[in-house]
Amino acid sequence: MNPIQIDSPRPMGGRKISLASRVWNTPSLLVGGLMFAVLIGLAVFIPFISPYQPSEQNLSAFLQPPSAEHWLGRINLGATCLQD
Repeated sequence: MNPIQIDSPRPMGGRKISLASRVWNTPSLLVGGLMFAVLIGLAVFIPFISPYQPSEQNLSAFLQPPSAEHWLGRINLGATCLQD
């Protein structure tokens, strides 16, 4: 009995396509990968980006509108909207 040889499937033309080439040639995969990388980057570096602590409150400055110091304004406990 002869053993059966099974070749791995290859794309058209008989050559292998690298993963980087597939990602680069698939726009939706490229955009999704970039969005994922941006979200991971924000999650890692958010302590350096946000100047306010999540528990910091200023009860005398509650419900203030947006200003140059607090771009999104303040909520009912005096915290900035960027802290939430």
